[in-house]
Amino acid sequence: MAFHTRKKLFRRLKYNRRRKLRLTPFCDEHKIKLLNVKTMAYKILLAEDDIQLVEMYKRKFQLEGFDVQTAEDGQQALDILETFTPDIAILDIMMPKVTGLEVLKSIRENPAKKDMLVMMLTNLGNETTSEEIYKLGATEYIVKADMTPLEVTNKVKAILETYKK
Repeated sequence: MAFHTRKKLFRRLKYNRRRKLRLTPFCDEHKIKLLNVKTMAYKILLAEDDIQLVEMYKRKFQLEGFDVQTAEDGQQALDILETFTPDIAILDIMMPKVTGLEVLKSIRENPAKKDMLVMMLTNLGNETTSEEIYKLGATEYIVKADMTPLEVTNKVKAILETYKK
């Protein structure tokens, strides 16, 4: 290990000892404990059928301090919504069993959840799809291929700060 790397590691461990937390170096899970308490209040439902994307986005959102529930298909998302009320739902359009658009329709038809923020995260980037999404009442529409996980996280933060005030 190079000298400058050991020095940074020592400073990090020293900083963490002052807070009386015993952290292992370079371990992302422990960053969650040091985050701002304000963002911990935000809850997200992430419905995506691609497991690798789910894990990537879930990890990024958790590192940013969000409470994340995941669903692998639209039916599972609807089942989770019966007991879990997120601040924002992030839905893929093309999912097995029930599509993201059908989940969005169901959310808007439910009087208790009709004002929930819904962001559609998909690879369908044509105009007819975007018109249909906004007509159904989605808060935001993002093409997955156009944004990095950091940009998606920042977009979700901006939406929550705008609408939850």
